[in-house]
Parts: sequence; C-alpha cells; structure tokens
Amino acid sequence: MTTPEQATDFVHAAVPAIGRFGLQVTAIEPGRVALSMPFEGNGNHMGTMYAGALFAIAELPGGLLPLSVLEGQVVPILKQLTIRFARPARGTVTLEAAIDPGRLRELAAQALADGRAEFDLELQVTDAEGEVVAISHGTYQLRPAAGVSSGAARATIATSESP
Repeated sequence: MTTPEQATDFVHAAVPAIGRFGLQVTAIEPGRVALSMPFEGNGNHMGTMYAGALFAIAELPGGLLPLSVLEGQVVPILKQLTIRFARPARGTVTLEAAIDPGRLRELAAQALADGRAEFDLELQVTDAEGEVVAISHGTYQLRPAAGVSSGAARATIATSESP
C-alpha cells in the first residue's frame, strides 16, 4: 500500500461498503493517513450527510494507520467507537489521522508477545470550510496476523526502515 490509489483500492476490496460511500484515501505514509468522502450518494432525508457515512470515515483510520507501517504483521480490529456529531455536514468531508510509527511498532511487538495490543484514536471529521462536523473516539486492537510466526514478525518490525 504505497500510494493513496492502492490504499483506496485495498480498502474498497476489503470492505465494499466503504467503496459505496465513495471514500478515498488521499494520502498515506508511515503513521499518517488522510481521507475524503463526497456528499453525493451519502445524503439523508434532512439534506445532510448520513450518520453511517460519517461513522465510516471516522472508523477507518484505526485500520489503515497500522497497515501503513506494519503491513502483514498484525490485523487491526475495532473494539469500540463513539461519535459526537458537532454540526450538519452538507458537502465533502475529510479526516487526517496520525500515530508515531515507532509507537505502532511497539504496539505490534506487544501484540506478537501477548496476542493483542490496544490503542485509542480521537479524531475530527471536517467539512470543506474546515469546520468540525464530527468527533470520534475509537479503541482498536492489534492481533498477530494469521500465518505470521511471532519471532519472524518481531525481527521484521525491529528492523523496519520506516521512521
């Protein structure tokens, strides 16, 4: 997953509903992801963005951020997400999220040693004017990927050249 287009294709294949929302990965690099989702196709009966679409963009970074550094080593799982809708969204929304890549490697090592590791993300979804439309708090869990031996995965994580 080196380009935003590849990341978008991956997400749309892994979770087809994300593709139906029109969600796009606009930037991805180790420990950082930016997302965008259009209003078109995501409106509701009130003329605002559907709450489920806003939930989708708020939830996704917790899965993409670990993959931006640890691809193939661990599997991210959402444990809990709360969302507060701050104001109606009536256009394209965006979200940027980041975690220090070193912290992600520490979490992966913990997941490989203990079978799981948890992290929290508090994120803001914004509209085209930069106004916050939703605030989310998610708890995510990393688990070792199927078929990855703990020792080999630890060596890969420890020697990774990602910052």
